[in-house]
Amino acid sequence: MASVRCVALMVAALALLAGSASAQPPEGCMKTFAVTEKADPATFVVPTGVDPNNMTALTGISAGFTNPVVFGGSGNSNRTAGISHGFCYYFGYDAKEEKTYNYCHTTLVFYYGPAPIGSITFSGPFSDWADSVFENAISGGTGWFAGANGVVKVEVKSALEQYKYVVRLDEKSRQCK
Repeated sequence: MASVRCVALMVAALALLAGSASAQPPEGCMKTFAVTEKADPATFVVPTGVDPNNMTALTGISAGFTNPVVFGGSGNSNRTAGISHGFCYYFGYDAKEEKTYNYCHTTLVFYYGPAPIGSITFSGPFSDWADSVFENAISGGTGWFAGANGVVKVEVKSALEQYKYVVRLDEKSRQCK
């Protein structure tokens, strides 16, 4: 009798886990949605001896980052989407115009509750100055976004501080019905 109860509990636990794994935020089944990255200077990683506040000193190096991401394009949402992490190669800085020219490789990792449900990776030129708008290609995804293709429209809300990403997928997640 105890073994039957144990098996029943294990089946119930697996069903619960399977149900939570299939849960996702509403954006998980949309072809187009927006998120906003809020840069955290504490997570900006540069080589030893390089001043991260001196944009001229960053030219010619790569720097890494991990930042929080919220749903919506205003940046004022309290709906956590997940994190953004990656690296940028800084290949130019125009001090007169205060414009930073980078090439970035970014992965958005989406969470629903405490667990990640998938990621979207995009790469391309990254013109990091206020009001700059451009698109980067989605190079793939995992989990809910496995096999993702499309583009991410980047809107620089505040240089080095806040970025709006409008994710435009060619197809909805395969997990969606």
